Amino acid sequence: MRTPIPTPARLTLALTAALAGTACEIEYEIHPIVTPDDACVSGCFPAEAGAWSNGGVASQAGSAVEIVSFGYRGADEKSKRVAAIGAPAYGTGSFHVDAVSSSTGLPTGAPVRIGAPPASPARFGASLLAVDVREGSMIPGFPPQSQRFGEELLVGAPGSSPADRGAVFWYHHKSTDAGDSWVLGGRFDPPGIPDSAQFGASLAAPHHLDANAPSKTDSGPPPWIAIGAPGADRVYVAAVNPAAANPLTLAMTVFGPAGTGFGTSLAIADLDQDGDLDLAIGAPDDDGGQGGVHVVPGIPGAIPLDAAGVRAFPASVVGSGYAEDFGASMDAGFIFTTDLAWPALVVGDPLADDYADPDVGAVSQIQLDGALNLAWHRMDHGGYGRDAHFGAAVAVGNFLAKDAGGSESSDCALAEEIAVSAPGESRGYTRNGVVAVYEACADPTGGALANDPAVEIYGDQDDDGAGAALASDFVQRNGHEDLVIGRPTRGGDRGGYRLTKAGTAGGLDDPFGGTWTGDDSSGSPFDLDVVWDVDPAGDDVLRVTMLSNANVRVADSYGTGSTCSVLGYDGDFTGVLPFPEIAWNYPGSGDWSAPADIDISDLVPVAGTWVVEADLEYDESAGEFRLDFSGTSGAITVFGSDCRVEGDPWTFTRTASRGCE
Repeated sequence: MRTPIPTPARLTLALTAALAGTACEIEYEIHPIVTPDDACVSGCFPAEAGAWSNGGVASQAGSAVEIVSFGYRGADEKSKRVAAIGAPAYGTGSFHVDAVSSSTGLPTGAPVRIGAPPASPARFGASLLAVDVREGSMIPGFPPQSQRFGEELLVGAPGSSPADRGAVFWYHHKSTDAGDSWVLGGRFDPPGIPDSAQFGASLAAPHHLDANAPSKTDSGPPPWIAIGAPGADRVYVAAVNPAAANPLTLAMTVFGPAGTGFGTSLAIADLDQDGDLDLAIGAPDDDGGQGGVHVVPGIPGAIPLDAAGVRAFPASVVGSGYAEDFGASMDAGFIFTTDLAWPALVVGDPLADDYADPDVGAVSQIQLDGALNLAWHRMDHGGYGRDAHFGAAVAVGNFLAKDAGGSESSDCALAEEIAVSAPGESRGYTRNGVVAVYEACADPTGGALANDPAVEIYGDQDDDGAGAALASDFVQRNGHEDLVIGRPTRGGDRGGYRLTKAGTAGGLDDPFGGTWTGDDSSGSPFDLDVVWDVDPAGDDVLRVTMLSNANVRVADSYGTGSTCSVLGYDGDFTGVLPFPEIAWNYPGSGDWSAPADIDISDLVPVAGTWVVEADLEYDESAGEFRLDFSGTSGAITVFGSDCRVEGDPWTFTRTASRGCE
């Protein structure tokens, strides 16, 4: 999840003034100081595509979120998408489905609420998992056209009776309508679950078992999924038989240390690279309350895990001396550009203290070697304040499948990015929350989290709670993953969600991001790298980096022999100055312009503030930038009124786009 905004570009100007005589010409060169040499600094990152705020009762909608894909053989296999939003506080619970366009990435209608089944559930919708448990098999009790090739939606109800033992329900889809056609298929709560187990509080399946590739049409039957019961410190492993009336059957149970919250979070990946999937289990009350992660190695066969070979990694071992909730959230992915073949774990610790600031939160990145020994770790907080709960949710995904040069095979393009939420952070509002997206290739080892997100997505009102739940998956059929952000405390616990899509740098449908080429005063082409940095507070700026040299010539405006001077100073001078950040509150369409004045005060030996006036103008119909050196006053402040810049205005057209569509 990527694309940090480049630092403000700096330009070197070498000015040579020939001020005597009647034919005055002043030439100076603009040289690049920063040429982006890391493709990761430019490209696409998640920008908001749509949002929904629940206008009904307090239901904590957004406590769980997911993307579900579905379709039909011979028609549009797995081509339809819905965003699923768990609402466990609506009576006994419910979930909403919101149709999302797989071509535009935008929501297409109002969410439809699916009520809890009449099976004595409680907290129905506390967890969600999209996984293909039927693999296109005929759905019992439905006509042949219901043969489907998409994902089912598993819904956890950890408070289900009797005595909070919990249950998992699975839903399938019966028509081409994305809305209220989600139908209960069955319930799974195997015998032997103890009271207060909270079975279904967490759900996990291997990433490759969902419709995770836009062109993928048949994922094959999932061999197993994992279901957490943290109240009993257990994880139940369910085998999958797609042809059975109820496709889930108990394969094994993994027992954890008592009182540790074992099963609070889950992640599945081949962590030791032996060809079998391993199960990582979060236990946030392990290690004397600091937390820990337990890894159960995979083995071939119907019993998929070696419970006797479990390895524990307490917070104190992985380097968190101030942990309090290590393992509360977790995801797995390929985040190290130095080792793209080896998955790693991202583990949240939302109650970690930062010296005097309690509950700031932290995140660890852990990579294990072939023997499931700890090989690398890093622990960082996100630069947020007390009670931010950074790490409350994490999600790993390939949010930029191409680098800035358009490559799909570079390390930058292949490495996955990390989204980390801090739902208690206050920035502009009270506890509005934030989701910070970190670019893996900003640091080859996957580190450098603290204070350095590529982009931050903030909630937009008090108690928005943005990021209490996260999910990443493909919405558009374009190779970029998208991000679903739950915000269950919004509007007095009514809740809601936000959906991102892979927008160009700075925001959705950015017309500016990319390389622009124009001619300088001598008629020679030169390139600019342009990034539109959209700020949630509305303080948008346009950042420009010179990619090649340019020559600027100032000459007699009228050819009459009048004097062309620079502050009356006759001489040569050189220096370095920052190119200005341009306030660029572009409304999204139409022509636009903003001052782009260049301060050259440090370049001349005359006291005061001296500015070369210019405007940067955007012509939407032509798709062009124009740099107009005349400025709004019709003159160049530091040059005499008879001076002009040759070739003014300079015109730029985009030669390389960062568009993600």
